[in-house]
Amino acid sequence: MNCGSTAGLLCFAPVASRLGRRGAFLAYHVGALALVPATFLGANSYVSAVLLLAALGFAAVGMHAGYAIYFPELFPTHLRATGAGFCFNVGRVVAAPGPWLMGLLAAQLGGVRLAACAAGLVYLVGLLCLLFTPETRGRPLPD
Repeated sequence: MNCGSTAGLLCFAPVASRLGRRGAFLAYHVGALALVPATFLGANSYVSAVLLLAALGFAAVGMHAGYAIYFPELFPTHLRATGAGFCFNVGRVVAAPGPWLMGLLAAQLGGVRLAACAAGLVYLVGLLCLLFTPETRGRPLPD
């Protein structure tokens, strides 16, 4: 998964340059959304698990490189550091109860595999957010 994550992080900038910020996030979110159930329900051998986890890491972790590109482009100079820091850290606060919620999901759904698939639906939230985000590729930074 770490190898796939590293590749995904390194690939995000070229993908964002080619597809735009929204296009890159769309590709990574759709990839993660498809790869979560493929990985947690479809891996039936060690080799398939390793390959699917690498692919999942590419999409699920790789998109995080985009935040460092995208967040500063959303805010004017006098708010850039505060705005980007706020966005990064609100995500951490929202994600903090994740391990506890995964335990609840696993207990309710009968195992970690189904719980991971349910948790993977968070990528739908990311896709919905893309409907409201501006494209910043090629635009100057706001003053």
